[in-house]
Amino acid sequence: FLALIPNIIPLISVSGLMGLFKVPVDTNLVILICVAFGISGDNTLHLSYVIQQEQKKGKNYPESLRYAFKLIGIAMFATNAIFIVCLPVFLIGDLRLFDHIAVFLSVAFVFAFISDVFVFPALQTRFGWNIKIKKE
Repeated sequence: FLALIPNIIPLISVSGLMGLFKVPVDTNLVILICVAFGISGDNTLHLSYVIQQEQKKGKNYPESLRYAFKLIGIAMFATNAIFIVCLPVFLIGDLRLFDHIAVFLSVAFVFAFISDVFVFPALQTRFGWNIKIKKE
């Protein structure tokens, strides 16, 4: 449940932006939201897995978090950066859907990265992931 909170932030940001620009919701844009949720969820899943594995080794939460960012932080950043840099190519097309894909997915990836890097660790610290997990 805790991991869902930062993954909802990109969805809310895209939905809010669509409402702000009065973009009608159709099937294609719903698929965009699913893609954004998948990428954000994937990053959160990898991050939480590495943190848990490190805590099982006896490290405290700050050490586990540092190691997780050291191990997969660059991959998280690169995945989001590649999407953000490549998506503006869709703006060249004449189809309005391509414009929506470029803008809304770029916004979603920015918010996904920010929420995984800042919101997720803050929530973990706030709600008790700072405790040590027993070794198996």
